[in-house]
Amino acid sequence: MNYEVLYFFAALVVVFLLTVATLRFIIPKLKSHKMGQKILDIGPRWHKSKEGTPTMGGISFIFASAVVVCIFLALEFVFSIGIDPWLVLLTYGYALSNGFIGLLDDYVKFFKKQNEGLKAYQKYFLQLVSAGAYLFLMNMLGYISTALPIPFTDI
Repeated sequence: MNYEVLYFFAALVVVFLLTVATLRFIIPKLKSHKMGQKILDIGPRWHKSKEGTPTMGGISFIFASAVVVCIFLALEFVFSIGIDPWLVLLTYGYALSNGFIGLLDDYVKFFKKQNEGLKAYQKYFLQLVSAGAYLFLMNMLGYISTALPIPFTDI
């Protein structure tokens, strides 16, 4: 039986539940430290109600996914459940790099006292570099291939 789909959904559920649980503690801490979204006065009035919405909530997702990655790696090393630790770590590293881009965006918003954070082209470039590095490493380690099979042929 192929357990990969079961592992995926188990990880999905556990990460979701841990994220929700940690957000219940993180959001009040972020609000108490005034880590909220700044809204410019030149925008629409209804947008002003969003002022103070906590930023950096992605920290809870990164924490929850790190816990799940550690659990699955421990299960693999103890019980050999059939997952590839390098593939898990490589994919988690890619998720962390995207989390870092979000953290950098929030850093610019909060500490530089700007509303917009990183510019769209800066985020796009960083995401492109991150995805390119991930795909390059996946190819170099043999997890993916650049070969394109032609359907209904052996080519």
